Amino acid sequence: DFANRINQDIAVIATKAQQLNVRQCTVDYSDLSVKVSHDALMQFALIYAQLKVFGRVRNTYEAVDTSHFMAGRTEGLRPNSHEAIQLCKALLTNEANLDQLQQALAAHKQRVIACKKGQAFDRHLSGLKFMRQEEDNEPSVEAFFNSPGYKILTGGDFLSTSSMGSQYPVKRILFAPVMDGGFGVNYSLNDHEYEFVLFGDKDSSQYLDDMCQACIEAIQKIIKLAG
Repeated sequence: DFANRINQDIAVIATKAQQLNVRQCTVDYSDLSVKVSHDALMQFALIYAQLKVFGRVRNTYEAVDTSHFMAGRTEGLRPNSHEAIQLCKALLTNEANLDQLQQALAAHKQRVIACKKGQAFDRHLSGLKFMRQEEDNEPSVEAFFNSPGYKILTGGDFLSTSSMGSQYPVKRILFAPVMDGGFGVNYSLNDHEYEFVLFGDKDSSQYLDDMCQACIEAIQKIIKLAG
């Protein structure tokens, strides 16, 4: 009976997997002459791609390692800061300046530090929600978890992204989108190239080529801007 249930589950997953498509693209960053966070630049490229392909930015999840805490696993970093979005909007119109890039980098660094120190909000709020007792009908608690802001924040990750940095010892990680119409993204780098691997489902697959091309375009613009 147990084996039969496993086989049934595999069949369901296999059917879903047939609807997935993947694109891989690379872009040379060897002309980057200043020391910056590669992680941040690749996240900026994904914001730029959202803006160019869809005209707006939706929730992006970036995994941050917290294994230095007891029982620590990951924290959810939200890279779509106001500074990063303003930078990418300016990149689209070729009006970005170095100050905007530095502000976006600083905002991303602050969020990474908060995650590493256990001071981010994503896992904290999720934990509070799951710890809440079913019979807890405190109005303020219910009002918070049913508020429009909280629903937007937790309404699904359009881009679910993860990276282990350099392509050694693990070259790449492959995973599916976590919401209908979204993308699963693994980004990494070697000595001279950034790599983006994007997964799309039956709804988002039609945009995979455009997303990849936009990521390449964004990195090239940022490198030119950084000088």
